[in-house]
Amino acid sequence: MLEIHPKISLKGKERWRTSKRNIKWYFLLAIVVFIFFWTFVKMRKLEWSPSIQNSVSVKYGGYENIRGSSPLKLRCTTCALVTNSGHTIGSYLGRQIDQTDCVFRLNRAPVTDYDDDVGSKTTIRVVSMRNLNATLSNEALRKSLGDVVIVYSRHKKSEHAVAQNKVRRLISENNIEASIFMITDETLKIIDGTFRDHVYLGSNKAITTKNLPTTGFTAFTTAMEICQNRLDIYGMVPPYHCLKYMNTYDAPYSYFPPGNQIPSCKRENSYGKRYASSHIFTEEAIAIRDLTQDCSEVRFFSPDWKKRLSEQ
Repeated sequence: MLEIHPKISLKGKERWRTSKRNIKWYFLLAIVVFIFFWTFVKMRKLEWSPSIQNSVSVKYGGYENIRGSSPLKLRCTTCALVTNSGHTIGSYLGRQIDQTDCVFRLNRAPVTDYDDDVGSKTTIRVVSMRNLNATLSNEALRKSLGDVVIVYSRHKKSEHAVAQNKVRRLISENNIEASIFMITDETLKIIDGTFRDHVYLGSNKAITTKNLPTTGFTAFTTAMEICQNRLDIYGMVPPYHCLKYMNTYDAPYSYFPPGNQIPSCKRENSYGKRYASSHIFTEEAIAIRDLTQDCSEVRFFSPDWKKRLSEQ
């Protein structure tokens, strides 16, 4: 039997130890590379380009047709997103709103008797599940419901079919003729993640999941997909608006009852302190400002953000 020289044996052991250390380093390096690549992919999903046409985060596959298999193919050159804010009262921008190709409205927002300020045209209405019954069952509102209704619902994955059936039942009971789409769970997660990345609430930056994302922010992300050249947003206050203007002019929470009797900033401050809710509109504005700061195609009216921000 051949015997290995002691020196040769020691060298072999040293090589083996060195090889083991190298394997550990290579393994750690592979983990770091994987984490970097995974983070890069996630960030790419949330990246918004200066151009509206290139700022789509979820594409058109993110909507389920409740009545069939046809995808949402709507595209608009110019759009108006009209919020429910009381800041639209007295703006007399209704004609300007109606001149855009597509007009987005939220939940139960009416147009009858308010068309001077918010217009009368409705192309797309974005509705949360909890507002769907009240929206569809309102006979007066059904006349201005819009051509397309986009519903979103935060629910467990196992409850998706239940949510779909509820939407089908409501549109059947109320004889709704508009096209009805639901935002997919995957798309809502992307919208939710984008919202979380930009919205911070209070000094402790606490965020609850109960009201994420808001209808306004959901409609904004949808509008950024569908609108090709220009998006005008009406009634959204700029960031930190309430800190500067609450004591001088506190517009109503909404332009229609019952919110038109509630001061928006006082309600917002009280609501946020009591519930740490995500439904704080000036904080929501921070997210939209961050996502559109390089987009010259996105404009803000009632109030005019350029004027208000220059005053801050």
